[in-house]
Amino acid sequence: THHPYQDDDAVAAVEKFIEDEKPDYIIYNGDMNDFYQVSEFSKDPSRLGQLQSDIDITIDMFHRHARLVPDAQLFFIDGTHESRWIKYLQDKAPAVSQLRGISISNLYNLPEEGIHHVGFERGILVNGTFLILHGDIVSKHSSATARQHYEKHGGSGMCNHTHRLGSFYKRDRFGTYGC
Repeated sequence: THHPYQDDDAVAAVEKFIEDEKPDYIIYNGDMNDFYQVSEFSKDPSRLGQLQSDIDITIDMFHRHARLVPDAQLFFIDGTHESRWIKYLQDKAPAVSQLRGISISNLYNLPEEGIHHVGFERGILVNGTFLILHGDIVSKHSSATARQHYEKHGGSGMCNHTHRLGSFYKRDRFGTYGC
């Protein structure tokens, strides 16, 4: 969602889907916030004081989803934008980088929300065969990105780091795999 730059129509459509289908699982696959204020890019000074309100947008979304599907299991996988926060702390504020209150888990109130936190590039292995992770590989062609994820991790899976659809399939004597 890259809050506060989310597409409100897309978020509304997803929430309508959640309300209608009542999934057993919701996996937030990283980059829930943009973390613009701590990025290495040039910044608009008027946005610098907005980090907490940006994070609050995400927390409000978690509340809405928990109300829509109170029995669902919720998972949050760190993405590259959450890594911006960690990198910023390590590079700019190493003395405070290990304080509990500033972890991604605490910033988003994940324990209080009942959301399981999964570290960056650890991912979730579904049924022992399908890996869901944020990813950190980008290629010029989306199918090449998918192939590189297959080559890095093996097996079938999905990532959403590139923000575009691409696929790669591999068949061998042990089965067919897709990323």
